[in-house]
Amino acid sequence: MALLILAVAPSIAFILFFYFRDRYEKEPWLLLWKCFGFGALSTFIAMIIEGLLLPVGFSPAKTNNVFILFITAFFVVGLSEEFSKYLVLRFYAWPKSDFDEPYDGIIYSVVISLGFATIENIFYVFSMGMKVGISRALTAIPGHTFFGVIMGYFIGLAHFNPEKRGKLLAYGFWGAVIAHGIYDFLVFTRTWIGYGLFVMFLIAGWIFLFYATDKLESISPFRKKKEG
Repeated sequence: MALLILAVAPSIAFILFFYFRDRYEKEPWLLLWKCFGFGALSTFIAMIIEGLLLPVGFSPAKTNNVFILFITAFFVVGLSEEFSKYLVLRFYAWPKSDFDEPYDGIIYSVVISLGFATIENIFYVFSMGMKVGISRALTAIPGHTFFGVIMGYFIGLAHFNPEKRGKLLAYGFWGAVIAHGIYDFLVFTRTWIGYGLFVMFLIAGWIFLFYATDKLESISPFRKKKEG
């Protein structure tokens, strides 16, 4: 029970953080949990893609070849996982009538991303124990959250800027893929320089999180109505 709580609690905490950060038009809980569930299911899409692209038994921990680690981080793991999340965001959350302000791009994207991350987390925590669970609560869960913020920021802008929609959708998708690739590559290299840059990456993620949420909240069409 303790392991399950450790695996799930960080994602719930982040979801509550973004829910209460939505000051003007909060999203219905049922829709958020559906997005969470579909995000969790999207892990299986990523697993299928990764299974097709990676040799049987391959693990980044088994090689020091920087080129192979780079390709794996960006074009296998980062691309397949963010593509799986993007499908849910673009084709499930996007058409909903409740997607009615730019900030919604962030909250739906983050919830989908955390659904994905929670399934991963359950697997890692139950197979590797509490120490790994604590480590992932401080790194992997925030990491998936940051990827979701990047994607959701541009998706939120795209939803309300039809003239720039294609460009913004591309920024959101590829921005998340690149961020995910950087995250994994720094971890895969297993060097002190890589770990130092990894810490800087997490700090940058927190900075962008607050910038992006504040920015999209500031252009909410509900702001004037709420602030009267």
